[in-house]
Amino acid sequence: MKNSILLIFLLLFVFLINACKTEVKQELFNANDSSLITTEVIDLDTGWGYAIYKDDVLFIYQTAIPAVNGHFLFSSPEKALITANFVAYKMTQKNGLPSVYIEELDSLGVLDSNVLKFQEIDYTTTHGIVPHGE
Repeated sequence: MKNSILLIFLLLFVFLINACKTEVKQELFNANDSSLITTEVIDLDTGWGYAIYKDDVLFIYQTAIPAVNGHFLFSSPEKALITANFVAYKMTQKNGLPSVYIEELDSLGVLDSNVLKFQEIDYTTTHGIVPHGE
């Protein structure tokens, strides 16, 4: 567990250094299957998303922040790139579609306060269902 937290902070540091560059496209070699993974930031007019390519074939096209309730876009290209690089790294560890959790995104610093605040809303009633017509 301690090693995982250290690894996440190390990755965050590396990704932040890379995100400070003006480029919005990066490459990562996957030693598990000898593939080339490329991350790219997408301008969505009202925010940012990302695309991940595996050997130049579109693998993930993410137009909203993953793992959160609601439809939120990244507020900056840097935050989208940090997340894309984190997902790409996880792809090299699992060989497939990675799972991303809100706690990981929060620790990477890519979630704005309005996104985090929205996650606190409880959509259930005391009975666990939403009543119709009331």
